[in-house]
Amino acid sequence: MVSIARITADRARTVIPLVLDEGLTSQWLAVGEYRSCFCIATEANPSPWTIEGLLPDGKTTELANYEPENLFNPRMPRYIAVNAMCGLPIRFVSAKQQPDARLWIVLKS
Repeated sequence: MVSIARITADRARTVIPLVLDEGLTSQWLAVGEYRSCFCIATEANPSPWTIEGLLPDGKTTELANYEPENLFNPRMPRYIAVNAMCGLPIRFVSAKQQPDARLWIVLKS
């Protein structure tokens, strides 16, 4: 059986692996040209996650918050909230360290 994550990744415009600094904060991602973002994990610790946006003045703002296992869950990939795809660069911040995490985002038009 083919997984929903595999089918979604196959139809994506871009698939980006997340690199977490100190196991907590991802790199900034330029997602302005995309309409949706799908989160895939093959390895992740349950943790609350925050999606932050980078404002033009260099400050950050919270765009979305997720309870543990509601964003990067190896058993169930998720789309992020539409309001997080507002044209700003985004990053993912975990409340708990993810030392061995294997995470990707799938961007679609």
